[in-house]
Amino acid sequence: MRCLSETLPSRLPRFIPRDELDRLMQAVEDLEDPRQRTALLLLRWSGARRGEIARLPVDCLDAYPDGYPRLRIPVGKTYTERMIPLHPQAADALRDLIETAKAANAAARHDLWAQRPVRYVFMRRGKPMGRQFLFADSLEIACRKAGLVDGDGNPTVTAHRFRHTVGTQLAEGGAQIQTIMAILGHRNAQMSATYSHISDPVLKEQYEKVIAAGGRLAGPAAEALLANQLDEQTVHWLKDQLLQDRARTRPLPAHPGRGAMRVRPLPALLEVLHDQRVRTTTAGPTRPRAATRPGRHRTRMAARGRAAHRHHRPDQGTPGRTRRAHRRTHRHRNLQLSREMINR
Repeated sequence: MRCLSETLPSRLPRFIPRDELDRLMQAVEDLEDPRQRTALLLLRWSGARRGEIARLPVDCLDAYPDGYPRLRIPVGKTYTERMIPLHPQAADALRDLIETAKAANAAARHDLWAQRPVRYVFMRRGKPMGRQFLFADSLEIACRKAGLVDGDGNPTVTAHRFRHTVGTQLAEGGAQIQTIMAILGHRNAQMSATYSHISDPVLKEQYEKVIAAGGRLAGPAAEALLANQLDEQTVHWLKDQLLQDRARTRPLPAHPGRGAMRVRPLPALLEVLHDQRVRTTTAGPTRPRAATRPGRHRTRMAARGRAAHRHHRPDQGTPGRTRRAHRRTHRHRNLQLSREMINR
C-alpha cells in the first residue's frame, strides 16, 4: 500500500503580488482599530505566524546597537524564541500598543508554550484577543476596501500569504537560506529552499535569453551556429549527437542470414557496457554450467512443477542458467552492432 504523502501534489507557496500588496497595505493603514492595524502590519513586515503575533509579550520590542527596531518572537511551533529585525512602520505601531498594555496593567496569564506567566500586548478586558478579531475580521475589511474579493465576495488574500510574501521577497533579494530560516523560524533548510525555487535567477536569465529574446536554438553549439562560425570540433559534436539520436529512434539493420533484431535503446546498451557481469570479449558458444546440488535442484524444480522441465535437456544444465547465458550473448551482440553503426 502506498503512503498517502507520496501521492499528494507538491505546491509552491502562494505569495501576494506587488500590485495587490500595495493596494492591500493602503487599506490596512486606514483601519480604525489600532490593534487590528498593528496585527496586520506585523504580519506584513515580520513574516511571523498568527499565533506568535497574538502571544507577543510587552517586552518583545527592543533595538539593535545602531537603533534599528528588533522583535523577539515568543516560543511557538518550533519551541524556540528568535530575534528578527522589524520595519520601523510596524515597530512604531507596536510601541504604541505596548505603552497602552503597560498602562492597563493587566494581570499576567500562564502561557502554555512558554510555561510561565506572560503579560500579552494584545489584551482586551483582561483577556487575550482572538485570531478571528485580529486577523480574519481585519483582513476581510481591508480586502473589501482594496477590491481583493472573488465572485462570492470572499477575500482572496489569507493571513498566511503574508508569511509566504516575506519569504519570497527575501529569496528575490538574494538572501541566504540561513537568513530565511532565522526570520521565518523554519526547522530545516528544505522549508526555506522552497522560496528559492519561486525566484530562481538562473531560470529567469535563461528564459530571457532564449524565449523572451526570440531565440530558436539552444545548446553547446547554438551560439556558433547562429554566428555562422562552426569549427571542426563543433561539427564532430553535432555529428555524434545525430548518430546517437538515430540509434535511439531507429532499429538496427538486419543481421545477414537472420531477421531484424529487437534491441534496447542506446542508453540502455551503454549501461550494459559498464556492468561488471557482462564480458566485452568476443562472444563464443555458451558452455553449460554445473548444476546445483542434487537435493537443492530437486526442491526448486519440484516447487515449480513439471512445466519447468518441458524444454530442458540434461546436457544444458539448469533451464534458468541457460536462459541467462543466452541473454548475455544477445546483449553482447547488440552492443557490438550498436558500436559498428555509431562508428560508420
